[in-house]
Amino acid sequence: MRLNRKRRNYDQMALFAALGLHLACANSPPPIPHQLATASMAAALQTPDLELNTGQLVRVRKAIDDSAAGRHPALTVALNPVQLRILRRAELPVLLPAEAAVLNAGLATAERDWYSLSSNQDGLTIVVQGDRVATVDPGMIPAGWVAPTWQSPLVTRNEGIAEATFLAFGASYLVAVECAQPDRDIRCTEDDFVVHAIASLRLAQVRP
Repeated sequence: MRLNRKRRNYDQMALFAALGLHLACANSPPPIPHQLATASMAAALQTPDLELNTGQLVRVRKAIDDSAAGRHPALTVALNPVQLRILRRAELPVLLPAEAAVLNAGLATAERDWYSLSSNQDGLTIVVQGDRVATVDPGMIPAGWVAPTWQSPLVTRNEGIAEATFLAFGASYLVAVECAQPDRDIRCTEDDFVVHAIASLRLAQVRP
């Protein structure tokens, strides 16, 4: 499946075509579709703790609200030692699926400002990602744009992949779901599965 097979290079500019918004993120994390790009842009314009002007673009590393993150429901499934070691690199709240089967099959990747967990089973790939750094063009944010939240995520479909994005604690998060039969599997054709996946995300205690 595409979500699990390759990583996109984050040195490229991601295009949110419907709104004409542009974003490029630092480092080179795994694939984050255009919906998360939009969410990252909105997040980046709110109380940044690092700004670097590069022409019209501004690189922003968001301040994290650890107090708000601490109030999020906690993950009760234990991470395996490899997952824990990798996810400790991420300096942002790590939200992960609460279902043991999904989590146990998950492959983790992380750096200082982003993380990703990909799980593939039963004809389904689920990817959960978080990011706190974006390079944005502030002039391209549309007036009146409302940021998606954990309770009300933005759900769209891109090349048969169901994607839900939201902002929380100063970071941007994505859940992407890809089915082996995207045109027939209701987990991809309907919103219910990906919305439930967002609602089931729990805060992992990865820091010592």
